[in-house]
Amino acid sequence: MRVTEPAVPVVVAGCGAITKFFYASALTFLEGRGIVKVVALCDPHDANRAAIHAKFPQAQSLARLEDAPLKAGTIVVIASPPKLHAPQSILALERSCAVLSEKPMAASIADAEAMVAAAKRTGSPLAIGLYRRFFRAAQTIKDLLKVGTLGRPLSFTVEEGGPFRWEAASDSFFRRDITPGGVLYDTGVHTLDLLLWWFDEPASFEYFDDAVGGLEANARLTLRYPGGLQGEVRLSRDWATRNAFRIDFERGSIAWNVGQAGQLTVDLHGVGLVLAGDLTPRRDDGVTLHRDGDREGSPQAFIRQLLDLVSTVRTGSAVHIPGSEGLRSLRLINACYAKRQSLPLPWLTDEETRGLNTKETVA
Repeated sequence: MRVTEPAVPVVVAGCGAITKFFYASALTFLEGRGIVKVVALCDPHDANRAAIHAKFPQAQSLARLEDAPLKAGTIVVIASPPKLHAPQSILALERSCAVLSEKPMAASIADAEAMVAAAKRTGSPLAIGLYRRFFRAAQTIKDLLKVGTLGRPLSFTVEEGGPFRWEAASDSFFRRDITPGGVLYDTGVHTLDLLLWWFDEPASFEYFDDAVGGLEANARLTLRYPGGLQGEVRLSRDWATRNAFRIDFERGSIAWNVGQAGQLTVDLHGVGLVLAGDLTPRRDDGVTLHRDGDREGSPQAFIRQLLDLVSTVRTGSAVHIPGSEGLRSLRLINACYAKRQSLPLPWLTDEETRGLNTKETVA
């Protein structure tokens, strides 16, 4: 990966778990190759900021994004709690920065729409951190659907999630005043984004969860599409799922484990063997980490989404996942909450279950 241009300055807003586990390593990789330079780290919590500052000691350590060096040609990574995504993104966009906002894109549809409007008004790039689109497996599924190698898709199933073990830096995942939804709004953003990317909008759906006035830990969604395609999605924060996608086609099927970003299993009808293994690109894209036993995974996807925005800053190219795409999954989630039905909760009494099917939105 040859670099002939100056490093692109990067400001990070939010030094919690997503920065600690993913952005810090991706930025370290790119900074070591002279592609970016982290110039400021912003977080109101001193301990969070200090942990990341130790990796980028040359960067300014600031409590507020407003005090960061925001100027044209700078990438601003918004990795703060969802309620801050809109005001922080809009601030950076209005100062001519390129913005990469973590998912969920915003805490409400109105906020997300305001972000898209700000990007259009200012002409500044807005990308959304739906990093799974950068997985080789997800891109290969997209390509197979496009070229029709396996014929028409007939059905799909998705199981994703498990007991919540994310080392969050705050309780924002479980507070409705900060995050308006549970597993559907968190993990489900990635899941629904891929389904919308692969299959487009469903014609109809049914949605069930166990929110009972709080934030859902389990959710089930059935989707129906024009042409007969139907799929079911099951998400959980408290039971171990298979963490797998399966798509059945006219001439075969694809199985993908979400923890295997660069692997697929393909079963062709009429063939006695199943094809399973690593997806190897015809040309190295330069983001292999080159460690013994290293395989394609989330680290490479985070590097690729940052490189996507670097390319936008340097050449003016369109971002791979613009704000309009981030809005699609939020709108579907909003529609699910508006049509919410209660999952069976047999341990509750009739009195306790009365009125559970309340309709809510995140608008």
